[in-house]
Amino acid sequence: MDTPEYIASGILELYVMGTLSLEEIADVERRAVSDVIVAEEIREIRAALSRLDQAHQRAPRAELRASIMSAIENEGGSASRESISGTSSRSG
Repeated sequence: MDTPEYIASGILELYVMGTLSLEEIADVERRAVSDVIVAEEIREIRAALSRLDQAHQRAPRAELRASIMSAIENEGGSASRESISGTSSRSG
């Protein structure tokens, strides 16, 4: 299979996503070492997936920390707000 066909096959995307068998991974890695175009395509796929991931990241809701702390306190555990944040309210 020539390089354009290999790239069009979708195997590089599967490689980057980690869904190939060990044998297929070894094949892709051998091909990337011997073919600069394949290696560059792998870099481009990784960069595109990284941009896609970053574009869809969301910050947690502002009230999330308070909600978690409330749930911990309601469990009746010995953790307090101070000990969770790194300072203990208990003495020795």
